[in-house]
Amino acid sequence: MIADGLMNRHQRPIFVGGVHGVGKTTLSRCVAKLLGAEHVTAGDLIRSVAAESHIASQAVEGKAVLNVDANQDRLLRGLDAYRADRRHAHAQSSRLILDGHFCLLDTAEQIREIPFAVFDAIQPIAVLLVEAKPETIARRLVTRDGSAFTIETLRTLTVLEHAHAVFVASRLQVPLYRASGDEDVESTSRLVAEQLSHHLASEAD
Repeated sequence: MIADGLMNRHQRPIFVGGVHGVGKTTLSRCVAKLLGAEHVTAGDLIRSVAAESHIASQAVEGKAVLNVDANQDRLLRGLDAYRADRRHAHAQSSRLILDGHFCLLDTAEQIREIPFAVFDAIQPIAVLLVEAKPETIARRLVTRDGSAFTIETLRTLTVLEHAHAVFVASRLQVPLYRASGDEDVESTSRLVAEQLSHHLASEAD
């Protein structure tokens, strides 16, 4: 990990959070394109470390997570490796957008908050929370994965995701932006990119 959790402002990613199926990855890709940023998902980083360690991929493929704590360790290791690759490729000048979660459902169907220490290690420069109606999320999950959590579970997960995002952003003293996953992704992306651009410009001054 970065020594003492410190890095320059440009190395600090924008963290995009939201429950499974809310549309955060699609939105993140669009925003990254508008900002000229790189985009990577927490799942991709976790899978990269799992593959290198010859860990069964099913532990990180499903909506319910087999071992939340182990996956967060893999996330941080994967992020460190990703940052190192960017430095070697002299690509560290571009902003990074990382999308993931503030809460996850484990295989015992218990909602688990991602520990604050994980976000402290990530050191985001800003947080974006993507939210949508539970009914919208359920339809997307059925279309994408063939199944979905119950509406009640999605409603509870959405509430807790929001609460933990507020807590993390407040404790890290970084701005929290919110975006709707129910609305047109192109117009939402433009609005989010404009908001983030203003923040990044103010941080650069």
